[in-house]
Amino acid sequence: MDIKRRTSRGKKITITVIIIIVLAAIGYVGYAYATGSVWPFAHQSSVKSQQTTKKTAASTSPSPSASPSSSDSSNTATKQQDESSGTNGTDSSSSSGLKTVQVAVTYSSVTGNNFEIRSFVSGVVENGGTCTATLSQGSQVVTQASSGTINSSTTQCGTIDIPMSKFSSAGSWSLVVTYKSSTSSGTSGSMEVSL
Repeated sequence: MDIKRRTSRGKKITITVIIIIVLAAIGYVGYAYATGSVWPFAHQSSVKSQQTTKKTAASTSPSPSASPSSSDSSNTATKQQDESSGTNGTDSSSSSGLKTVQVAVTYSSVTGNNFEIRSFVSGVVENGGTCTATLSQGSQVVTQASSGTINSSTTQCGTIDIPMSKFSSAGSWSLVVTYKSSTSSGTSGSMEVSL
């Protein structure tokens, strides 16, 4: 009788542990899918870049620095070239009277037939601003914009997809993302990207 009781209690503990593990796994997958920034739903370079950018944005350094790279040779490797966004993490105003905010590029790579750019704005949480990606190579300039939306503690720029057909040549291009709204403005550091 006592042996059956112990066996029954052992089965209950085992089942409880299995249920906890399954719920934890489901929670992780749900979080990874919802944020798009955690494995298995994020590109390797995007995850490294976001982790670096979030750590830097929380400090008082001039701007976020990110050095994402891609293991796939068909994707581009990006390098942070210029870390001068003009802010120091404080609420300052530009000469136009707008609040100066920080813009961070979290991902930039060739995806299919597009050059994809993901970014966010720290220092302001609002809808309605405009994020503009500008890529330049010599006198050639390609520009594409998206809308900014509220994302908990930042303003998330919508994914900017630029058709590869807009680029006249491959090679090294300079990327800058700017943000402007009725209350705020900011610019990312210049990044060198390869197409």
